[in-house]
Amino acid sequence: MIVNFYNHFSFYIVCGIIFLWGKGQIMKILKVKKATDYKYLNLYLATLKLPNGKEKEYQFASRNKTEKALLNNMKKWTKKPDAVKILPYTEENGKIYVVFIRQFRPPIGRSVYEFPAGLVDEGEDYVVAAKRELKEEIGAVVKSIKQVSNAGYPSTGLSNESIACFVANVELTGKQELEDMEEIEIVKVELKDVFKFLKDRECCVISELLAKLFYYENIK
Repeated sequence: MIVNFYNHFSFYIVCGIIFLWGKGQIMKILKVKKATDYKYLNLYLATLKLPNGKEKEYQFASRNKTEKALLNNMKKWTKKPDAVKILPYTEENGKIYVVFIRQFRPPIGRSVYEFPAGLVDEGEDYVVAAKRELKEEIGAVVKSIKQVSNAGYPSTGLSNESIACFVANVELTGKQELEDMEEIEIVKVELKDVFKFLKDRECCVISELLAKLFYYENIK
């Protein structure tokens, strides 16, 4: 019986060592290859080395223009985002109105509710980019603007695109500066009605979370 105990004990010790050794192994990217060559977004193929020693291919999208730039971005977290998203609001007669937009999005083939957003141009300060997007998409003059998130990744399984979020107090001038591929409707919603508005409408998930956070921080 004692022999059986030690046999079982030895078995569990060996299993534990194997488990801990496996836990210490991490995936590694051996190489990346750019598979497409478009202006704004490209497909990359990464060769991964798995903890078990096997190699697998992984496909993902990136706004990085070269393999070198992509690999450099993998070395450390950068605080400058690829894109910005801004919750705009106005103050009228003692009331707060959240300014949504309704925009056609080709990847899903229909229009959704969201907040103004866009890419940060090369060499552009991302706060300046946020103000520019507000002017272009909703014709807004910014009174004040506050960054409410660091640069982060909304879909790490699909892309390394990073985005930073803002809240801005704006004045609407009614003069949009839309591009040919933009079709944007401006929708103002009183703050107290935000949850009711979102309930039965298809909305970008980041915009929905921003709206709910803003509601909880400002509703009396």
